[in-house]
Amino acid sequence: MRHFGKAFARALPASTYGDSRWSELPLGPFDTTLVEVTIDAEGKLAELAPERQQTPPALVRSMLDRARLLLKSGVFSLDPERESAGRERWRLSVSVSEAQANPDENAKPSDLYNMGHQPPRPGQPGYARFTLNSGRHVEVVLELLK
Repeated sequence: MRHFGKAFARALPASTYGDSRWSELPLGPFDTTLVEVTIDAEGKLAELAPERQQTPPALVRSMLDRARLLLKSGVFSLDPERESAGRERWRLSVSVSEAQANPDENAKPSDLYNMGHQPPRPGQPGYARFTLNSGRHVEVVLELLK
């Protein structure tokens, strides 16, 4: 059984860096979305979706859908120390910036250059990020809400 927060932080960049729409966005803050997560009694991901009153941009919905596909066969716990089912709320704040590009002249600009993740900890947000060879950098700040 894996901690959901760690698996979620890892799945976000792995599932979405190949979407060409990231390269078309203007630099700066892109979107903030509140997400509901439910882990059932068997440890399966029962829900991973924007809160019902929110309609995030198509790119964010796609990011969540792809992460859900990566996580659907896993067994998770909401608590990193023990088995725990239940519901959590997350705030995902997505921004786009420029970082150092891959210095390899033969690298395709749209391919992955770098990726990282860190789950949130009590009182400290986590992140999911990736950088394309072009230098386009996408970061999702992950905040677990009470």
